[in-house]
Amino acid sequence: MELQLMPVPGKDNWTKTVGILSLSRKTLEKLADENEKLNVSVIGMLVIDSDISAELFEKTINNVILRGKLIASDNIKEIIEKMNS
Repeated sequence: MELQLMPVPGKDNWTKTVGILSLSRKTLEKLADENEKLNVSVIGMLVIDSDISAELFEKTINNVILRGKLIASDNIKEIIEKMNS
């Protein structure tokens, strides 16, 4: 059984999730169209679709705090590591 909880919008565009958060290209493209950037905090698993480019990710995600497992392309993993160094 897979449990997926909806992200909870917080202050300053923080998306906080306990469980699984999946980011799709469609979601990030919508954020880009609206000139929005998110800060993401996940306890559990963060899944970033493989069709998300590094450019789109950097344009729409300001910060990632993850306590758990990350499933993403190598390019996205590198960007997240740089955010947290």
